[in-house]
Amino acid sequence: MIQEFPLHSVEKTCQLFGVSRSAFNKAEKRINERCLQEALVLEEVRQIKKVGPTGISQS
Repeated sequence: MIQEFPLHSVEKTCQLFGVSRSAFNKAEKRINERCLQEALVLEEVRQIKKVGPTGISQS
């Protein structure tokens, strides 16, 4: 979110949206964790596509 408002500080951005700084930080952390999870899943899919269906272990 802050990338969309680079001219404002985090504090000012929080004021504009009516959220606390801690709520902003918590949401940002959640978003970052979600992006990391998605990146890991995409990398796993790419690896599976390289190997093909016969390379998938049957756990």
